Amino acid sequence: MKNAFCSIKGRNVYNVENEKLVGRLSDILLYPSSEKLFGIICTNENILYKHRLFRAGKILSVTESRINVIGHGERFVRVLPCEEKARSCSTLTHGFKVVSRAGKTLGYVKDITLDFEIGQLSELEVGVSLAEDLLYGRKSVNAEGVISFCDNRLIINEESLKNKKLSGIQNLLKRR
Repeated sequence: MKNAFCSIKGRNVYNVENEKLVGRLSDILLYPSSEKLFGIICTNENILYKHRLFRAGKILSVTESRINVIGHGERFVRVLPCEEKARSCSTLTHGFKVVSRAGKTLGYVKDITLDFEIGQLSELEVGVSLAEDLLYGRKSVNAEGVISFCDNRLIINEESLKNKKLSGIQNLLKRR
């Protein structure tokens, strides 16, 4: 099942072993060298170790109403309990610049769609500004169009950038 990060952020995370609420999804982590899912972070405001990391193998399913995991997760306060440096989807969706191979700025990452069944990034939504997003709509690029993640920018194949269907006032008026 494919899910956009912005639509599942805050969704309840349940441990299926005891059917207890573990917390709410606060972030999704990707391996830095690929588009593969590393894990999720859920937050529970009521306990000392409020953040928990669930690695990809512990995530069972993502449904319309909840995320099912196995176990209690790896508890942490500020530093992730892992040796790998993971890339945060929250960071990607807050001003991460999208550029072409030639260095031309194409916009900024606005949302990320993940396929939890295969455990990897599926699509990125790219926008320029709120006004342009409303007027012209956002664009999307599938995972195959991503060349690399570098520092605070994402390099993509410009030809893979496509207009989203039914997006933008101008496109909606054209269809009438």
